[in-house]
Amino acid sequence: MSYVQLYSMCSLVMSNTIIRTFYYFSDLLINKADSTKVAESWVGRKITVVCAVKVPESIQKNVMFSWTHIPSNRTVPREFHDDMRSKSFLAITTNKDEDFETLQCKAETKSTVKFHIINITKLSRCYIAQSHKNIKFKKTNSLNQALYWLKLVRIKSKRE
Repeated sequence: MSYVQLYSMCSLVMSNTIIRTFYYFSDLLINKADSTKVAESWVGRKITVVCAVKVPESIQKNVMFSWTHIPSNRTVPREFHDDMRSKSFLAITTNKDEDFETLQCKAETKSTVKFHIINITKLSRCYIAQSHKNIKFKKTNSLNQALYWLKLVRIKSKRE
């Protein structure tokens, strides 16, 4: 299946007569279904986000990927993303506020450049989801408090 898309059409007109029509084709599309749209993280957590593209089989070379933090315009070094023919996987650890900025993936071939935006949501509190009928929802300010509380609830529910 070919993923070539008509990008634009332009006609050269002289004296109300079309002399020549130019077609520009895009040989690259963002694969939105396989790309990360939003990632949730907290300080100290390692996350991996994906930028996927559709590219026709006729394109022999891999797509060139690059990543940038928006709005600071910081480029992510290549050693942090693992690029394949049509996907790029970026692994980052969110430690400081700048790590929670929006990420922009740039995918390019010889003739086409496409961008994909990934929003990073910073979670400030740890929430324990209700996964068992005996476990009650509790909001805490730290992961250690949450784990300690969860252990106590599990011990208590086993005794009952």
